[in-house]
Amino acid sequence: MKVDFEQDTREAPGSPVPVIDLAPFFQGSPAERLDVAAHVDAACRNIGFLVITGHGVPQAAIDAVYATAQEFYALPDSEKLACLSPNGDPFHGYAPVWLATPGGSVRTDLREMFHVSRYDTPDEAIAAGYPADIGSSCPANLWPERPTGFVDAWRAYYDEMEALTSRMFHVFAVALGLDEDWFDDKVDRSASNLAANCYPEQLTPPEPGQLRSHAHIDFASMTILYQDDAPGGLQVYERGSGWRAVPAIPGSFVVNLGDLMARWTNERWVATPHRVVNPPSEFALTRRISVPYFHLPNHDAVIEPIPTCVGPAHPARYAPVVAGEWACERRLGRPANYGRLSA
Repeated sequence: MKVDFEQDTREAPGSPVPVIDLAPFFQGSPAERLDVAAHVDAACRNIGFLVITGHGVPQAAIDAVYATAQEFYALPDSEKLACLSPNGDPFHGYAPVWLATPGGSVRTDLREMFHVSRYDTPDEAIAAGYPADIGSSCPANLWPERPTGFVDAWRAYYDEMEALTSRMFHVFAVALGLDEDWFDDKVDRSASNLAANCYPEQLTPPEPGQLRSHAHIDFASMTILYQDDAPGGLQVYERGSGWRAVPAIPGSFVVNLGDLMARWTNERWVATPHRVVNPPSEFALTRRISVPYFHLPNHDAVIEPIPTCVGPAHPARYAPVVAGEWACERRLGRPANYGRLSA
């Protein structure tokens, strides 16, 4: 059944998404640390989105991955299609516009995508302790031959995203009243995905209701997104107001929570619908690129309501799930057929 955010066509001015400087959490006084954590908690309760500055990611790493994404999407289709998943998986390698909407349940999204994961091959994942049939959800990365420097830039950026994720979970822990390292052993061996989306020039008008990215809720723990400020950008759904813009601030990242984090926090924090809209007609011939990192906890992490999010007034809403099984079911649309990490 359709839910309100898929039917609501209202757009409101302004943004409900706060901009939060993380630097005082890591460099400031105890009071400043708690202040940052309180602002993060409020953002995660109210909208599930925040824009972060003071994140510690070198601008050179951002510029390199963004530049190689631009160069890749400027290549001839024949070269990009060499990275097409042999199984038609839109979250593996390159996905042209006609593959960009998994399942075909809505009009085709007007975007191209490229995805890689932490491990280059299933054998690498198995060597790290994953089960033998991991290949169904962690196939070999399909790296392009061009542009030069693509692989190095993406691997370096992936490492930066892993480090930023670790820092974010430290902030999250304090925001939730936990020991700062509470999440560490649950998120240090993930097989998260790094992607680049290209929203190409619209040479013909979109079909009615067709967007660059349809309204959806992410299923993982969190997404960390670098986006440019070209016309036709990210919007978040605010109940009671409709669709509202997410600010694109140079050098910042957008962080949004997925279903798994809402489940983990017993719905203290929310996962919010979002979409990418088409540019105004006068900017139809401009393209936009965004680089999202989709974080999942460790494959064998048991996700159950966090103790500080449960109490007499807030009983546990969810049974435990294993993160890898959850991801397999949500990503591939079927139950997982493999177990937890080996000891």
